[in-house]
Amino acid sequence: MLERWLKESSYTVVFTGAGMSTESGLPDFRSTKSGLWRTKNPQQLASTYAMQHNRDEFIAFYQYRIRTLLECQPHIGHTILANWQSTMPPF
Repeated sequence: MLERWLKESSYTVVFTGAGMSTESGLPDFRSTKSGLWRTKNPQQLASTYAMQHNRDEFIAFYQYRIRTLLECQPHIGHTILANWQSTMPPF
């Protein structure tokens, strides 16, 4: 049934959780052992307030995030979604 719905759908949206990213090596935000916010307040690092009042920490945080992203590779879930998208007819 799901396959038929996907084939008949004009628009399909796939919602994923943090697992799509963490399986590729990108840390999540809220897990108790390795989450980015386990020891840091996101308002102090990743907000417009931080950009204006804690600029050095804001920049350091996003430099870290970009370095982390550059080290990650897509995993099989990303590949499956990309393949699905490439086989869908254009709008």
